Amino acid sequence: DGAMPRIDAQESQMQSPWDATEEEFSRLYSRKDEIEQAVGDPLDWDDRSGRDGFTVSLRYQKPFDVRSKDERWQDAQKWLIDAMVRMREAFNGKLDGAG
Repeated sequence: DGAMPRIDAQESQMQSPWDATEEEFSRLYSRKDEIEQAVGDPLDWDDRSGRDGFTVSLRYQKPFDVRSKDERWQDAQKWLIDAMVRMREAFNGKLDGAG
């Protein structure tokens, strides 16, 4: 599928956006439990209510300030990198029929 996860630090989340059909979203959503187990955390699934594409998000639950260089921001950076890798592995091949 080739979609790269996008990091939105202001929203404290890691998203994978896709330009996909409702059918493709349904196909992925039917594997929600399998995908969330592979990621290791629950995900926010948004079919975007009739708009183009959809998003799947993983939220960082701890407060941090992106302008700060304190330990909380460093922890958030580590989490974002780890989340991106976990989501990439969990979703790899799921839309192109290989998964």
